[in-house]
Amino acid sequence: MSNLSAFGEVSASDLYVSGTTQLHELGELRVDRQGRKFRYCRAGAVALAAGQLQQAPAQITTNQNLVVVTGAINSKEIVATLAAAVVENQYAGGWVAITVTPGVGYAYKIKGHAAQSVATGDVTLALDDIVQVALTTTSRVDLVPNPWNAVIVSIGGTNTGKIAGVANDVIAIDAYGWLQTGGACTVLNDAGTIVVGNELSASNGTVGAVETEVAGQPNIGHALTGIAANEYGLVWLTLD
Repeated sequence: MSNLSAFGEVSASDLYVSGTTQLHELGELRVDRQGRKFRYCRAGAVALAAGQLQQAPAQITTNQNLVVVTGAINSKEIVATLAAAVVENQYAGGWVAITVTPGVGYAYKIKGHAAQSVATGDVTLALDDIVQVALTTTSRVDLVPNPWNAVIVSIGGTNTGKIAGVANDVIAIDAYGWLQTGGACTVLNDAGTIVVGNELSASNGTVGAVETEVAGQPNIGHALTGIAANEYGLVWLTLD
């Protein structure tokens, strides 16, 4: 059976509902009747504020370029040797990316894994996908968590993780809800003035804000109105 499916519609009432029970897959994409786009997320250790830009947690570089123990063709399992301990299902819903041949160029979705308290211990990754090219101990892999798991407010500096979207409502600590990634959305501006039509970046000076586009910073969309310094205004998000 294919792992691909069409994304569904989200109703206006759904956008303002959050809670501690997970109702959708993290990162699941939904649209409304105007074509605005939303991704399902889990908040991290700080509640998410409406109108603020959010990002994925900082990347864990220690669990990149890992040695493969086994990864047989047609298997739904890869075993790799860690460089940092993991808690149960820390990478569930994320990916294992094959970065050194054999098997290079593939990324497989991680279904789950057990905890491993030994920093250099082995972890068995159960996959949603089937391994297409056999891996060997020469292969190397990166473990990449789901960017919509434990999201945090955009840090207002050099981003340490992917921009995940804008919260349309308050989402409590560890609660589940929707982030907007496409279409008309109200967002916080930083200390500069935004002119209607400006391309916009994640701010490098104000937490959770945007600013007129700056080279080298993540582009998030363009302004639908002018926005005064330190105020909120309507933008057109292009994250999805």
